[in-house]
Amino acid sequence: VPLIAADALLGVLHVGTLVARRFTGRGAEVLQIVADGAALAIQSRISQTERAAAVVMQRNLLPARLPRVPGFEFASRYVTGGEGEVGGDWYDVFTLPSGQVCLVVGDAIGHGLVAAQSMSLLRTALRSQALRTEDPSEILTGLDEHVHHFHPEVMATVAIGVLDPTTTSLRMSLAGHPPPVLARPRQRTVVLTVA
Repeated sequence: VPLIAADALLGVLHVGTLVARRFTGRGAEVLQIVADGAALAIQSRISQTERAAAVVMQRNLLPARLPRVPGFEFASRYVTGGEGEVGGDWYDVFTLPSGQVCLVVGDAIGHGLVAAQSMSLLRTALRSQALRTEDPSEILTGLDEHVHHFHPEVMATVAIGVLDPTTTSLRMSLAGHPPPVLARPRQRTVVLTVA
């Protein structure tokens, strides 16, 4: 009989005997009841394992330490939304070979292990693109091409900025992500307009 939980086939429960025997309809019904209970237990264990793996993956992919750049102070705080369910949200801050600093906030669509895996591949592909160009829009274009070609099932929003510490200028680009908010001490916050 099939092991089905949440409309997904997890496997098959197969029984047999050591002596010749004919199974009745009632025997098959009892076996299906046992299989339904087993499927729920298996699905629960799979969900717990995936959730634990997603938490570990997400924790290990977020920056453990933000870069030190003279004249700037970076701080971050990551809090999961909802009921603490892991998703595809990420941020990244890293220096480029030129000394400029790349700032990224993104959200891979979905929840759980699949979203954490999508976040991981997006983060890696974006970092790779940032080594080729320091233009935020070109980085996002390259990331988009990479995702469309290799991972068409992945969808995400991304905000990226490249900070030049010598001029204190910040070039930004968005890919479906809400714009950043500029918050200065004792001044009104402003939602920035970004291309």
